[in-house]
Parts: sequence; structure tokens; C-alpha cells
Amino acid sequence: MTLNEMKVEIVHMNDWFKREIIKKEEMNQEIYRLIEKIDDCIVYRM
Repeated sequence: MTLNEMKVEIVHMNDWFKREIIKKEEMNQEIYRLIEKIDDCIVYRM
């Protein structure tokens, strides 16, 4: 593997990590929304 090939690999991995992190952030947002809904339900029941 040449140095250039390695650089390309690293850039690809970087992109992949960024995408994965964005996906996780989106999932976290979804989970927070769900938790808020559940909280609302519990408060409403009391």
C-alpha cells in the first residue's frame, strides 16, 4: 500500500465515521422524543 492509498483509506474511514456519528445523533433525538412522550403520558395519568 502506497502512502497515497493510505491517505485515501483514511479519508474514507473518516467519512464513514462522520456518517455513523450523524446516524447515532439522529437516533438519540428519536429516543429523546419517545422519552418525552412517555413522560407526558405518565404525568397525564397522575
